[in-house]
Amino acid sequence: HSEVVIRAPGSASSVRYGRSDDTDTTNEQGNIMKSMSGLLVKEWSAFVVKEVSERKQMEQNLQLALDEVESLKVEMATEVNRLAAEWHDNTAEISEIMSIRQKHARELRINQIFKIMNMLRCQRLTKTSFYKWRNDVIRSQQYTS
Repeated sequence: HSEVVIRAPGSASSVRYGRSDDTDTTNEQGNIMKSMSGLLVKEWSAFVVKEVSERKQMEQNLQLALDEVESLKVEMATEVNRLAAEWHDNTAEISEIMSIRQKHARELRINQIFKIMNMLRCQRLTKTSFYKWRNDVIRSQQYTS
């Protein structure tokens, strides 16, 4: 008589079926079907338990990733706000520097205008003095001649 033993991978359970007696064949086939059904239920249960465990682990990993993303969002928002404040401070400082430079440039232009005006005044005084001197010389020459 031959007997076949079936064992599912990773399972300690096994199902035996085959010919032991022709008279008990019907009874034995029913027992075999019950044993196979029990084995399938055990294997399915083991599969479901494993899948549930893996799913819980995936959900934990996903939650860790989501927490990390949330943390990064907060850090990024903080950094953006810090950079915006720094930019605002820099902009205010640059604006102040530009205002000082414009004031300085305006003062330089005014000083140049005053220098030019003084130079023209000096030229006019020099010219006037020269003409006065020349006229005095011409008059004195007329009186002496």
